[in-house]
Amino acid sequence: MSEIIWQSVLDQLKATMPRSAFDTWVADTHFVSSNDTLFLVGCRNAGSRDWLESRVQTTIEHLLAGMMNRSATVSFVVSGDPGWTQTRLPMACSRMTTGLFLWARWRRSPGRLAGWNTPPT
Repeated sequence: MSEIIWQSVLDQLKATMPRSAFDTWVADTHFVSSNDTLFLVGCRNAGSRDWLESRVQTTIEHLLAGMMNRSATVSFVVSGDPGWTQTRLPMACSRMTTGLFLWARWRRSPGRLAGWNTPPT
């Protein structure tokens, strides 16, 4: 199912991006894995990864959220890089979980975080 979602994202990007940019940077990306809110997408090298992160990551996350009816994060990994699980995956997961951690902490003990649960005076 996630592969189908990724293919739909590629189709939408192809329709909206300049052809040269799509063919150079996006066309050879591929789905790696996903969980409920994180998509890992493989790309050919670090330069491609950096370009994708700076130019289309936000657009892709909006497309994924619209298709899945929930927020989604995409993280690009260089295919064949044995270190991606130790570096890129924790960074992507930490972006998602920081907000959840703060919300859970507030829910467990709303009185401990001064000002968060009191109405303005």
